[in-house]
Amino acid sequence: MGPNMRSQHPGLPQPHHSQPPFHSHVKAPGSLGPSFPHGQPPLPSQLLPQPLYQASKQREAALEAALAEKEFAEEECRKKVDEAKKSEASLENDLANMWVLVAKLKKRGELFLTQNLEDVTKSSF
Repeated sequence: MGPNMRSQHPGLPQPHHSQPPFHSHVKAPGSLGPSFPHGQPPLPSQLLPQPLYQASKQREAALEAALAEKEFAEEECRKKVDEAKKSEASLENDLANMWVLVAKLKKRGELFLTQNLEDVTKSSF
């Protein structure tokens, strides 16, 4: 009996073969797809059945769209943070200017008080 001959034993269930048996020593014909060098994985489209491949591609597209939306939202948030930092710097500058004015007013007030005290002391003597 040769390798393609199947022995049939009465009483034993015979396996149903819708495809020819796989033999590792037999090279696949070129029409079945490219052969891959050892260590290089096949492409996903050659591993998955077509419906699974399409579902995978749709999921990938949905994930890419979600990522693009997140990147857009992140950029918008980054712009708002930058604007808030500029506003904060402006407010801090305004506050510093106010402290300068307060210091000047205090100095004027002290001068005014000392002048008044001098006037009061001169008039009382």
